[in-house]
Amino acid sequence: MRNNRNIHNLIQNIFKKYTESDIIVEKERRESSLLARRNRMKNIFIEYPKCSTCKKAKKWLEENNIEYIDRNIVEETPTIEELTEWIKISKQDIKKWFNTSGLKYKELNLKEKLLTISDKEKIELLASDGMLIKRPLLISDKGIFIGFKEENWKRLV
Repeated sequence: MRNNRNIHNLIQNIFKKYTESDIIVEKERRESSLLARRNRMKNIFIEYPKCSTCKKAKKWLEENNIEYIDRNIVEETPTIEELTEWIKISKQDIKKWFNTSGLKYKELNLKEKLLTISDKEKIELLASDGMLIKRPLLISDKGIFIGFKEENWKRLV
């Protein structure tokens, strides 16, 4: 009986050191670290499967034996955090990230609206609908590629 009480006290002392939020934070840190490591191992190819340019880019990646993680831009739209980071790394104007030939872009009259909203609002807009983002996107340790231009993508080989 005394042994059980000692074990119980020991367990309580251990749990006092770690609050529930500490445990959650540690779990999220480990998960994000795993995700970051996974993403560093491979290129992230973000596409709209029905897009002919995306199909062409995907074929090019496969012909050149370049491994990638495939993401559907509509089902897994890049987050505000991802877009903020990628735009910064790319050193491209945010306007380059918009699918200016897309129906959604035209329906929302974004050509005019983009002139009056902040960069933060532009990123929020991009993250709200994958169809607004120029595609394909290739996120790589060798650069961020917006759209498919074979001469640019050759840097991956």
